[in-house]
Amino acid sequence: MIKTILVTGGTGYIGSWVVKELLEKGYRVRVPVRAFSKKEKYQHLLGLPNSGSLLEPFEADLLIDGTFDSAAEGADAIIHMASPFILRFKDPQRDLVDPAVKGTRNVLGAANKSSRVKRVVLTSSVAAVHGDNIDMKEQGLSEFTEEHFNNTSSLKHQPYSFSKVQAEREAWRINAEQSKWKLGVINLALVLGLSLAGNSNSETFKS
Repeated sequence: MIKTILVTGGTGYIGSWVVKELLEKGYRVRVPVRAFSKKEKYQHLLGLPNSGSLLEPFEADLLIDGTFDSAAEGADAIIHMASPFILRFKDPQRDLVDPAVKGTRNVLGAANKSSRVKRVVLTSSVAAVHGDNIDMKEQGLSEFTEEHFNNTSSLKHQPYSFSKVQAEREAWRINAEQSKWKLGVINLALVLGLSLAGNSNSETFKS
């Protein structure tokens, strides 16, 4: 039986490559888009190998409860990568933290409701592990591991890093309250390479 993977953020810089690899390996891939009418946002995925038979776009929004539920039902695993990566914003709570935390809560809530999801992988960041050098000094550390969290970032200081901390903490909290699926977190530091989408407003992609 073909396994089905739900990939949030699948239209983005990193997510597009993950979708491509999954399709090439023969997985059925469900990718959320905000609106089917904005086809330019996901057009690059429609030309990927096996996309005609294995790619399943669906409409969803990180901030709207329940919009991932139907896509999670029948999925074997979820790769959650959707989260804002922007350095220019007006309101850090609204533009960064809310989508990161509420989105994580929404997607993992869908995993809880699903009858089949057994694995969730969250793309976090090294920014969730540490913010400033003072993190190491205050904790008396000689190195950081995945057990550590950034304690210095806030809404007023490094709000993007703060959003990653809050989202990952929320993911581990939700994970601890259930036993249906296992959680894995990837704390990325730097990603280099070409963009499948060709262009993006994200800070991830700079030409």
